[in-house]
This record gives sequence, structure tokens and C-alpha cells, in this order.
Amino acid sequence: GEAAILRRARTGPMGNMRATVPAVSGGLDPDNLPDNIQYFGADALFLAGTGIAKHPDGIMGGARAMREAAASTGP
Repeated sequence: GEAAILRRARTGPMGNMRATVPAVSGGLDPDNLPDNIQYFGADALFLAGTGIAKHPDGIMGGARAMREAAASTGP
């Protein structure tokens, strides 16, 4: 699908352009973060504002849950 095309585009040569850092955003939360890290790799930025702010345990709980979800994917 579209995500696979984007993944190839971000890792392939881009002529004279400098390397980029992909940003994954929109709908990220502790439940789907591990799948996104597995797919896009740990070298991406994962922007999870609403996934943190709307967590049932508040912002601190959301940040903790995101950190734990990221750690669950391994080193």
C-alpha cells in the first residue's frame, strides 16, 4: 500500500538531497505504537500528541504508556 511506497522512498537515494527523518503522526497511541515502530523503524519521529494528552490516566500516564510501548519493541 501507500505506506510501503513511502517507506521505500524515505530509505532510497534522493540525488543531492540530504537525508531526512521521517515523521509518523496521526492516531498514534500506546496500542499501535509498537506496530508503527516495527514498520517504520526506530529512526523515525513518532508524534503522538493526542495519544498522550487524551490518555485515561492523564498526560503523565500517557507519556509513561508511550514510553513503555516503545520499550516493548526491543532495543
